[in-house]
Amino acid sequence: MRPFVLIALLFAFLFQTMALPLYAIGPAAPDFILLLVSYAALHERPRRSLILALVAGGLADAISIDPWGAHVLAYSAAAWVLMGPSAQSWSGSALPRALLALVAAAAAAAARAGLLWALREPPALYGPFPLGSSVAYQGILSLVAFGLLDHFRPRLLSPVYRRLQ
Repeated sequence: MRPFVLIALLFAFLFQTMALPLYAIGPAAPDFILLLVSYAALHERPRRSLILALVAGGLADAISIDPWGAHVLAYSAAAWVLMGPSAQSWSGSALPRALLALVAAAAAAAARAGLLWALREPPALYGPFPLGSSVAYQGILSLVAFGLLDHFRPRLLSPVYRRLQ
């Protein structure tokens, strides 16, 4: 991974751990790490974005109270949804990227909720309303986050991939 991606991942973790209560609206809370993974999956090579999803998921599992593998599965599902050629062809415009981030957030929430349901974890935050509101909030927040990350796209992408675009 490029050093700038690691720095962006560090900032996403800082936002996730320290600033999350400031951005929560009722039961909906954004997942800043998922936003970074979604952005990387739209604009990076599939293998690199999947590696970022696995690393970010493992680190998120280390600081979370969820069982090990919940975030790895969620972030990998989101990256897998966004790695397809049809998703990457829509990555140039703001509204389609927000819709793709919404789909990725839905895939991540479904994968994580399914794993927690299979492990018989208490379903306090995994009802239809909290999940739906978090997914919608993630899609809306992606408009702002992706717009901010676009400024740093040359530093985030690998040089070989930039030549292919």
